[in-house]
Amino acid sequence: MKLNSYLVKSRHGIFYLRLQRDGKDWRKSLHTKDFRQAALAAYWFGITIHNMATKKQCYILRSKPDGTIEVETDGSDLDHQRALEMLRETQEQQRMRLEQLSKEEMRDLVLQNWGIEPLKGESPSLKSIALRDAIREYKPTVKGATKSIKMAHKVLDELVAAMGADFLMDQFNDETVNKMWMEPRSQAVAGSTVKKELSSVNAFAKWCANNARQYCPAPLTLTISAKASANQHWKYLTNTDLEQIFAHLPGAATKPLHFWVPVIAVYTGARIGELASLKVEHFYQKAGIDVMLIPGTKTENAEREIPIHPALIQIGLLDYVNYRQSRKKAQLFDIRIDANNGPGATITKWFGPFLRKTVGITDEQKVFHSFRHTLIDHMRQLGIDEEARKQYVGHAAGTGTHAMYGRNPLGLPMLKTRVVDKIDWHAYMGWAPDLQKLKARADEFIS
Repeated sequence: MKLNSYLVKSRHGIFYLRLQRDGKDWRKSLHTKDFRQAALAAYWFGITIHNMATKKQCYILRSKPDGTIEVETDGSDLDHQRALEMLRETQEQQRMRLEQLSKEEMRDLVLQNWGIEPLKGESPSLKSIALRDAIREYKPTVKGATKSIKMAHKVLDELVAAMGADFLMDQFNDETVNKMWMEPRSQAVAGSTVKKELSSVNAFAKWCANNARQYCPAPLTLTISAKASANQHWKYLTNTDLEQIFAHLPGAATKPLHFWVPVIAVYTGARIGELASLKVEHFYQKAGIDVMLIPGTKTENAEREIPIHPALIQIGLLDYVNYRQSRKKAQLFDIRIDANNGPGATITKWFGPFLRKTVGITDEQKVFHSFRHTLIDHMRQLGIDEEARKQYVGHAAGTGTHAMYGRNPLGLPMLKTRVVDKIDWHAYMGWAPDLQKLKARADEFIS
């Protein structure tokens, strides 16, 4: 049998074999940086290939990285005996010789024993414990919707694109990951995005360092500061943006879901998944106040009771709640919860084209979540204190001594006085939703 073959040392120092026969290309890692061990591994592999081709034996002699030889037979006594004989004979005749040979002589010996010739042309790249192969074995464990797992895979795909599919895992460390992925990524996206993605990369590195084969030397210790993670976020909506959104909304919204979600968002700053998860039972009276329970979908602070803004009542939100209750509907909106992408996927699919094509807002940093950023800034500009703001939008409370002595949330009457009664879009940016026009459209959904 004649094979084209080449013993190659990668730029990271690990040897592997590239074999060519009948137009096909095979690559076999030798899992070592030591040339003599690589030559021994190649020699034993060559014997196995030769024996399989000549069909003289069924046994396989397999070299291991630690220098030992693993023997595999077909189970018969004859094959077992032949394997032992070949093992003893070859070890006695070759091991002493190999230890005395120069690198050039050893390479020649390997090639001669195989009856092969060196492959002329360019040296192939390494394919041994590659980043791509490690990621294929890795199974992210992420809490939440299947969307989170998909996002983890997406981050790792971007890691492969940045570092190269054949990047060797023994070089996967803080320095290389920071230089090849984290620094360029930080120039392209928001710091908060890099912070989220880094958690997926760190989880992958931890698995690689702790699995049975220990693909990389140690887990990563890379972090991103809170200041860096907050250096960029979704853009605020201007008064012109809001005016255009709510001017087009009544005509563009063909379903209650399309209409009510933006309307509720502009007065509550609720996340898209929270609004999609609203149920009829989340609306009730408490302490003489009309209240809505925002179901938390992100953190333990996210679930919260808030007084319903008078503008929402005027537009007809409670009328719609009563309508859904009369029809014995549990969910506030007829929406199919997507297990792969979370509860807000249906809204996103509609709102994105609405914002870009119907309204004409093409800035990709302006999205549904911009309602939340805009309202929070609205409350800050109007002098609403931080404690009340955080409770209203479902952010974690502050830390330190003052937080320790104020662990109980504000009562609903206080939240109404300190937040809801102060939310005034006209006072903030000289614009306010046309409540009469919105109510006329809202009434059509329950008529």
